[in-house]
Amino acid sequence: MRVVRSADEELPILKQLIKDLGEYYFTPLSDKQVEMYAEDLLPMGSKLALKAALKYRKSFYNNKFPVPATLKRTVYFFDRENLKTA
Repeated sequence: MRVVRSADEELPILKQLIKDLGEYYFTPLSDKQVEMYAEDLLPMGSKLALKAALKYRKSFYNNKFPVPATLKRTVYFFDRENLKTA
């Protein structure tokens, strides 16, 4: 079972990650897009999301801003995993 922090702790970290990815890939994002993207990544937790973003960026084949499902697939994350919020 994976343990992630509460949404109040995770969302700001995830939002910053998404903004950073947008800047890295020259993709302007609205506040609403950042919010929705962060909600999609919330089950992963920020630690795994950061790992996925780093792995995605290091690939020679990835040259555009990823969608949440792509980041999840990068680290083989599936929402059906047991999750406990600490």
